Amino acid sequence: MRSIDTHIYDRELAGWVKQRTGTNLRKWAKMTLHQMLAHCTTQLQKALGEIPGHLQGLWIMRTVLGKSIGLGKIPWAKGSATPREMNVETNNFAPTDIESEKRRLLHYLERVRSTESLQPHPFFDVRSKQEWRRLIYKHLDHHLRHCSQ
Repeated sequence: MRSIDTHIYDRELAGWVKQRTGTNLRKWAKMTLHQMLAHCTTQLQKALGEIPGHLQGLWIMRTVLGKSIGLGKIPWAKGSATPREMNVETNNFAPTDIESEKRRLLHYLERVRSTESLQPHPFFDVRSKQEWRRLIYKHLDHHLRHCSQ
């Protein structure tokens, strides 16, 4: 299973983030590149406890079945639910330049990778470092694949 702990992190995720530009076409994403980068960074801030949260979403997401779907190999569907604190439609992520937002996301990725204790995920109630790192990889992959190169 891919995770931000594996060598794939350096080659794939960091490379994808660095290659994205404001001119990338969105395949089916509703977010702009800036919103997507800020949204993904917010997930990392939640994992670190910088943004408080509470359990939300369907209870089934916190079961073994829900976690296996959320953390498994099947890609997430278009329009998947998002925690309120990460929702770009209800939160105003202050615009910065794209390069600063990329550096910010990569900085938070490094912080999460080097942190031993992470906060529970609001949907999946993921608590272990291993599960969080798989979830983060899957979340970033979900968004970055929709910014065409």
